[in-house]
Amino acid sequence: MPNTRYRLIISGDWWTKAGCAGSSGDSYRETARDTLEFTTGAPSGWQFGLTRLPGGRFRDTAMSSTPPGIGLWVFDVDQPLLPLEFGRDLWLRIRDSRGRMWEWRGPAAGLIRHVERGVGAFGYLGHELYWDTLQLQPIVVADEPDRGFAVVANTVSFTILNAKKSGSTASRPDTANRLLDGLPVEIDRWTWTRLPSAAEGTRVLSTQLSWQSGPGAPVTVDEGTLRLHLRLRNTGTQPIFAGTPFAVIVRKNVRGTITEVRQPLMLPHALPANGEHNFTMSIPTEPGLQGLSVWVLPKSPFSESTPNDNCVEHGSPGDASCTPRPGLPPVQPD
Repeated sequence: MPNTRYRLIISGDWWTKAGCAGSSGDSYRETARDTLEFTTGAPSGWQFGLTRLPGGRFRDTAMSSTPPGIGLWVFDVDQPLLPLEFGRDLWLRIRDSRGRMWEWRGPAAGLIRHVERGVGAFGYLGHELYWDTLQLQPIVVADEPDRGFAVVANTVSFTILNAKKSGSTASRPDTANRLLDGLPVEIDRWTWTRLPSAAEGTRVLSTQLSWQSGPGAPVTVDEGTLRLHLRLRNTGTQPIFAGTPFAVIVRKNVRGTITEVRQPLMLPHALPANGEHNFTMSIPTEPGLQGLSVWVLPKSPFSESTPNDNCVEHGSPGDASCTPRPGLPPVQPD
């Protein structure tokens, strides 16, 4: 075993015969013994096996789609299996370009939605990890201050951690303890890049705005603040990525005078097809407020394919309605 101290005891017996050559005499037995101590070095010749599911290369690749998960195992060139298990002895750290980080330590949690432990005729084989694919998608970032936003690749780093040296107190076989003692905290690392596909690079979105339902919805008043409880739904076939910029525009009818309030909305998480994002916008109350309309529209370079269903009304908005009379300027997100 690597990183193990051994003591080798060598013992030998031989016989000697007393008297002159050719004469008969008594034989004598002599024994010699010596001890040799040594410590083996760190593990070598072993590596991690890694595939994307259901199969194919994953390490240091770039893809325009997200696989459902990965398969992990560890093996030695001289023996089919090593006494190390993912989750017990080895943890997995995942970090994306947005700075989000997840650590898998055995049970399904966070990014990892489902875990399967593989066992064969010779024992433990490895683990299959299935994740929330919506989290590992391209990202939206500010391109330049005056040029809006862009969909860009998401580079994800994966690090295999030595669980024992990372704080794990799990009970494990002595052979596994010895192996981990000879390994660093960060044992292996690789990257995977999620590229935007042609369809995902489109800047035309399809969303729909509605009021939230339930107690207190859609509008509540709290200490001089008007709270608007809204729901944005993705009505398209492609996901809308986290970071996509929207403008929330409130048009108010205050005794016949139309005023406007704007707030930015950065989508905090990706929206799959038919996915919804509930949020609340707060504005000060005003004497004489008769009604209002709320618009939520994507900002440049994104656009909305059906802007007419991105508006809701409350009270008597008058000329601030979702369908203002001819001659009034249309609502613009930028």
